[in-house]
Amino acid sequence: MVGHLTGRVLLQRDGYEVDFDAIVEGAKQYHVVLEFNANPHRRDLDWRRLKQVQDAGVMISVNPDAHSTLGLACSFTSLPIARKGWLRRESVLNALDLPGVMAFFEAQRALKIAQCVAS
Repeated sequence: MVGHLTGRVLLQRDGYEVDFDAIVEGAKQYHVVLEFNANPHRRDLDWRRLKQVQDAGVMISVNPDAHSTLGLACSFTSLPIARKGWLRRESVLNALDLPGVMAFFEAQRALKIAQCVAS
């Protein structure tokens, strides 16, 4: 999983200049989850990029950036932002049910084994 993709802090620090298309393509190729940081001071990935990630078939994880249990609430306050970015439940790793999460990680494991065997 790649988190803090651009490192932005809203109203304090702009995000890094990144080749977003290349990152999305790499995430797709290597089956890497991209984080939507739910902290209201970050909201990184920008909501305007969420649909692009989803449409590319890259899984997204909505994470609270919590440094204490109080910070877990950020996950809930970010849901309207995720919806604004057209995210669907099946594109969000931590919105899947347990069998869905298990299937995702089993597929990841199978890919890694296949890569090791092929090299």
